[in-house]
Amino acid sequence: LRLLLDHNADVNAQAGDYGFVLTSACLRAPRHISREIVQCLLDNGAKVNVRGGRYGTALCAASTCGDVGVVEMLIRAGADVNDAGDKHGDAL
Repeated sequence: LRLLLDHNADVNAQAGDYGFVLTSACLRAPRHISREIVQCLLDNGAKVNVRGGRYGTALCAASTCGDVGVVEMLIRAGADVNDAGDKHGDAL
Protein backbone atom coordinates (compact mmCIF):
# COMPACT_ATOMS: atom_id res chain seq x y z
CA LEU A 1 0.00 0.00 0.00
CA ARG A 2 2.77 2.38 0.94
CA LEU A 3 4.45 1.83 -2.45
CA LEU A 4 1.21 2.63 -4.27
CA LEU A 5 0.67 5.76 -2.20
CA ASP A 6 4.26 6.86 -2.81
CA HIS A 7 3.44 6.71 -6.52
CA ASN A 8 0.28 8.83 -6.15
CA ALA A 9 -2.33 6.05 -6.15
CA ASP A 10 -5.87 7.40 -5.80
CA VAL A 11 -7.16 6.44 -2.33
CA ASN A 12 -10.68 7.30 -3.49
CA ALA A 13 -10.65 5.07 -6.56
CA GLN A 14 -13.53 2.75 -7.39
CA ALA A 15 -12.89 -0.85 -6.33
CA GLY A 16 -15.39 -2.84 -8.36
CA ASP A 17 -18.28 -4.57 -6.58
CA TYR A 18 -17.09 -3.34 -3.20
CA GLY A 19 -17.36 0.34 -4.02
CA PHE A 20 -14.27 2.29 -3.07
CA VAL A 21 -10.80 1.37 -1.84
CA LEU A 22 -11.63 2.17 1.80
CA THR A 23 -14.76 0.00 1.73
CA SER A 24 -12.83 -2.82 0.12
CA ALA A 25 -10.14 -2.59 2.81
CA CYS A 26 -12.80 -2.86 5.51
CA LEU A 27 -14.13 -6.03 3.91
CA ARG A 28 -11.23 -7.90 2.40
CA ALA A 29 -8.15 -7.26 4.52
CA PRO A 30 -7.37 -9.78 7.27
CA ARG A 31 -8.44 -8.35 10.61
CA HIS A 32 -4.93 -8.22 12.02
CA ILE A 33 -3.88 -5.74 9.31
CA SER A 34 -7.22 -4.17 8.43
CA ARG A 35 -6.90 -1.37 11.00
CA GLU A 36 -3.45 -0.43 9.78
CA ILE A 37 -4.62 -0.33 6.15
CA VAL A 38 -7.76 1.65 6.97
CA GLN A 39 -5.80 4.17 9.06
CA CYS A 40 -3.24 4.57 6.27
CA LEU A 41 -6.00 5.22 3.73
CA LEU A 42 -7.67 7.75 6.04
CA ASP A 43 -4.35 9.48 6.72
CA ASN A 44 -3.87 9.82 2.96
CA GLY A 45 -7.23 11.43 2.26
CA ALA A 46 -9.71 8.58 1.78
CA LYS A 47 -13.25 9.97 1.96
CA VAL A 48 -15.02 8.20 4.78
CA ASN A 49 -18.62 8.75 3.62
CA VAL A 50 -18.45 7.91 -0.09
CA ARG A 51 -21.12 5.46 -1.23
CA GLY A 52 -20.83 2.69 -3.73
CA GLY A 53 -20.77 -1.05 -4.16
CA ARG A 54 -22.89 -3.63 -2.44
CA TYR A 55 -22.24 -2.37 1.11
CA GLY A 56 -22.79 1.33 0.49
CA THR A 57 -20.21 2.84 2.84
CA ALA A 58 -17.01 1.77 4.56
CA LEU A 59 -18.81 1.97 7.91
CA CYS A 60 -21.54 -0.41 6.73
CA ALA A 61 -18.88 -2.80 5.42
CA ALA A 62 -16.88 -2.76 8.66
CA SER A 63 -20.05 -3.22 10.69
CA THR A 64 -21.11 -6.17 8.53
CA CYS A 65 -17.72 -7.81 9.12
CA GLY A 66 -17.95 -7.17 12.86
CA ASP A 67 -14.63 -5.35 13.19
CA VAL A 68 -15.36 -3.02 16.11
CA GLY A 69 -11.90 -1.44 15.94
CA VAL A 70 -12.36 -0.36 12.33
CA VAL A 71 -15.93 0.80 13.07
CA GLU A 72 -14.62 3.03 15.87
CA MET A 73 -11.81 4.32 13.65
CA LEU A 74 -14.27 5.26 10.89
CA ILE A 75 -16.63 6.99 13.33
CA ARG A 76 -13.73 9.02 14.76
CA ALA A 77 -12.86 9.98 11.17
CA GLY A 78 -16.38 11.36 10.66
CA ALA A 79 -18.34 8.43 9.25
CA ASP A 80 -22.09 9.09 9.17
CA VAL A 81 -23.68 6.49 11.48
CA ASN A 82 -27.13 7.32 10.09
CA ASP A 83 -26.30 6.59 6.45
CA ALA A 84 -28.68 3.92 5.20
CA GLY A 85 -25.92 2.09 3.36
CA ASP A 86 -27.16 -0.15 0.59
CA LYS A 87 -28.97 -3.48 0.49
CA HIS A 88 -27.45 -4.46 3.84
CA GLY A 89 -28.99 -1.49 5.68
CA ASP A 90 -27.24 0.96 7.97
CA ALA A 91 -24.23 0.25 10.14
CA LEU A 92 -26.30 -0.09 13.29
